[in-house]
Amino acid sequence: MVQLFTNWYKRHFSDPSAIALLMLIVGIFLFVYFFSQLLMPVFVAIAIAFLLDLPVNKLQKNRWFAHGFSDYCGLWFCHSYVNNHVGFSTGNVATNK
Repeated sequence: MVQLFTNWYKRHFSDPSAIALLMLIVGIFLFVYFFSQLLMPVFVAIAIAFLLDLPVNKLQKNRWFAHGFSDYCGLWFCHSYVNNHVGFSTGNVATNK
């Protein structure tokens, strides 16, 4: 059994490129495993961008997704971010008593 494993190891990992590839794969796996909490927003952003690529291309092809609509969406996003995270609001301001 040991001879079988030794032959398999020598056959597959005698090439230095195979060892480099194995170390690269293990390193990437460990990096993603230990930093997954920090990397999760990046992975989600990549997935959302991938999923939205086709609809945006189709809308651009039909000329519906013109500059006016994209500017409106950008302003809406900035307004929502400021309202939710900074605390500015155009409505009634709650006071602490």
